[in-house]
Amino acid sequence: MAINPRAIHHLRNLEQIRSKSDKSDSQLLYAYGKMDHEGNSAPKDALARKVSCALALYGIVQRNRIALQGAFDALRHEPLLPKDFLKLLENEISHLLSLEKEILRRTEEIIVEEGQKETLELLRSVPGIGVVLALHLYAFFVTFPNANRKEIAAL
Repeated sequence: MAINPRAIHHLRNLEQIRSKSDKSDSQLLYAYGKMDHEGNSAPKDALARKVSCALALYGIVQRNRIALQGAFDALRHEPLLPKDFLKLLENEISHLLSLEKEILRRTEEIIVEEGQKETLELLRSVPGIGVVLALHLYAFFVTFPNANRKEIAAL
């Protein structure tokens, strides 16, 4: 059986196992293998999978933008660097920021097209929850529909 390593990590959190040893790892793998995987493994719901993939892409783009922003902030104080190089960096940072927004917009569209607009609006109605967190929560709750409060907090 091929096992997603993240599933084992999350199972370790759910089982509240703090130690990490060969013995505890083998016990977790055994427990995971004995589980009924009809709802306990990676997301079976295609919509949750699409949202998770889009959020992974969003994270990659965001990390790249932040790295470029850091380089830009450091290089703009360098007197010998030609100004047109800084302009190139600014343009790329701007492009990545717009790409982030586009990924989030399209991900919301996917959820709306699948008839889950009310669920997304309900998540976004909670104070302090924006687009990104609402999308993460949506994918999480669809992936683990039977999770209780303790399991949700652990994950």
